[in-house]
Amino acid sequence: MTKCPVCGRPATISYQTGRLQCPTCGWGTGGPIRVPDRIAKRSGSRRGAFSKPNPVHVFLLWIPAGCVVGLAAWLVFGLAKAEATNTNILIFAAAMFGYGLLGHLVQPSVDTDNLGWAGGLMNNPFRFSDNIERGKLKLLIVLFPGRLIGAALFETFWLVRYPFRRKPRPASSPQERTRWHEG
Repeated sequence: MTKCPVCGRPATISYQTGRLQCPTCGWGTGGPIRVPDRIAKRSGSRRGAFSKPNPVHVFLLWIPAGCVVGLAAWLVFGLAKAEATNTNILIFAAAMFGYGLLGHLVQPSVDTDNLGWAGGLMNNPFRFSDNIERGKLKLLIVLFPGRLIGAALFETFWLVRYPFRRKPRPASSPQERTRWHEG
């Protein structure tokens, strides 16, 4: 299988042009394809070449994530008076990891023009779709603290993983480089 020379992911042959192209970064298409930010940051594509995460940025991500985890721990072990045994702490840590993973992976897109009457304050009795949009908005609000935790976890993962990543192999000869760029 042929790999893309830009991002190193598998390249495909376009059924329209018959040329080799990369569906991830847009190489060989004549223009870049819109790549989601999470992929563009890490895949080495043209828009966001893979670079080492900034340790200061990762540290600053841990401040709100630590506040969320600390507040949750205070609610569970302080107000609810759960016993702080090793098992309970492990269950709490697994729950926070799962919440962070869920917040990172589930990102509902809300159509704010369809929230109901008066900007979502009143139900539109003639439509059902505004109920769904308000539900997605509530889900977005509930998952936002988990998104903070997930962002801190994933950025830390990339910071630790960066020194061990495999670098793409450069083309060995000028003929090979021109063959890739011709299509």
